[in-house]
Amino acid sequence: MIGYRAFNSDYTNDLGEKFELNETHHIDGKINATFGKKGNGYYFYTDLADVFRFEDPQKEIKVAVVEATGSIDCVKDEYNNYLRYACSDLTVVKYLSREEILNTVLSEGIHSIDKFIRTYNLTEDERDVVLDHVRGDNDLIGKVLWYCYDKKDIFNLDFYDKQKVFNDEYEKLDKRLGKEKSKVKTRG
Repeated sequence: MIGYRAFNSDYTNDLGEKFELNETHHIDGKINATFGKKGNGYYFYTDLADVFRFEDPQKEIKVAVVEATGSIDCVKDEYNNYLRYACSDLTVVKYLSREEILNTVLSEGIHSIDKFIRTYNLTEDERDVVLDHVRGDNDLIGKVLWYCYDKKDIFNLDFYDKQKVFNDEYEKLDKRLGKEKSKVKTRG
């Protein structure tokens, strides 16, 4: 099973084990996926955005594509928004760059983007890429402006005032990106 996992900046897990590329780590015992520290196994996620939910956004981490084999267990959070897996055998297939992380999440769709912008510490350029990507999706535009641009009053505005803010933000974005002016097209 292929998934994603975060490691410390020195490529170690919380137990101090270093994870080199293509090196398989094994853990004995009954595999039990949990939220918190009471389970057993190497945890991972199948949705890249889920990785960041459980990481400190101020901490430098390395994110990897991993292959999980052997015994595998899964647990859902209380809201069924996050799936956490644990396995007995874990191999790092590839470490991802920030650009690869962003492109992967954007390709995973609306639900992943929504989770990602709440938990990932985006640079100014990365947040512009996200805002450009969600053009036309009013719900996501509002969330990007809230979480990434600190527009905390966006959801208190009526539809027309919100559209004005959206158009103003896209005009600024297009200027930064060197694009021609565009108006926000709405999808209901």
